[in-house]
Amino acid sequence: MDLPITATDTTVTLRTEVVAELIEKVSALERIAKRFNDDQDLQGAVTGLQLFGDRVLRAWIIGQAEMLRLRGDSPSADPIFTRMLGDYLNREPPADDPRDTDDLLYLRWLLGMAVKISEEQESRIDMYDRAFRRCGGLESGRAVGGK
Repeated sequence: MDLPITATDTTVTLRTEVVAELIEKVSALERIAKRFNDDQDLQGAVTGLQLFGDRVLRAWIIGQAEMLRLRGDSPSADPIFTRMLGDYLNREPPADDPRDTDDLLYLRWLLGMAVKISEEQESRIDMYDRAFRRCGGLESGRAVGGK
């Protein structure tokens, strides 16, 4: 039986349709929250959920790019990455967290985009890539938020 959400003692795996549903729910909550701009608690909760949704979506996107790369295909030649994610790839990370920055840099690097990175960031991106190769590309060892 292929369940939409599975778990082990250390991981939770979400099927693509669950990720899509999460993003839809976050978007719906964003629309509702716009009517309650004065409620700082609600706005803070929505911002936190947006960040979480963004991290889950980014993990999925990176996984897709890694799988293309593992098959020997160029993720940068795939229209989903070049057209649909163009704005997403060019924006700043959604939070002031180095893990978010690293995830976006790693994704850009996977896609062959020119990235300007520090030596420290380069070593972390290289760490992602080594983990990806070590696991045979099936699971890069990344978790939501780049851990």
